[in-house]
Amino acid sequence: MVKEEVIAKHYLANYDVLVKRITRRVPNQSIALAEEVVQEAYTRALKYFRAYRKNENFEKWFSTILRNATNDCRAAEGGNNKEYDNEEVVTPHFSYYEANEFLRDMNKYSKRDSEVLMMFHIHGFTSKDVAIYTGLSHTNVRQIIYKFSNRNETPNRGN
Repeated sequence: MVKEEVIAKHYLANYDVLVKRITRRVPNQSIALAEEVVQEAYTRALKYFRAYRKNENFEKWFSTILRNATNDCRAAEGGNNKEYDNEEVVTPHFSYYEANEFLRDMNKYSKRDSEVLMMFHIHGFTSKDVAIYTGLSHTNVRQIIYKFSNRNETPNRGN
């Protein structure tokens, strides 16, 4: 099945339920804001569908994206969110050329390390989300990222 079909099916089956669920989690319990969060989550799912593995539980994968979109909304709206405050939030800071160079060098690393580094540096996932997606421990993911960063092969991201 094509990514658009998978996500469209999920959208049609779950949109209303997700909006109701997220309404309770956004500032002022705004339905309009909850709709924006859910739509943003589906947009991210389309954008990052490459990170989804077919043997992975789609619901779990999408729930993580939805949680991150909710946390981003709460932070942007100034709402207090303990989960968000404790979460390491990273966005990719590669230029087009740096990203291409990074991708070319991925064959130097094991499949597991490449996957971790791609998700973290290119897709902007947090190390906690990378751990969830890959099934590795959070500590192991952070070690992979730390070792890679210490090799000075990535731009300084201010971490």
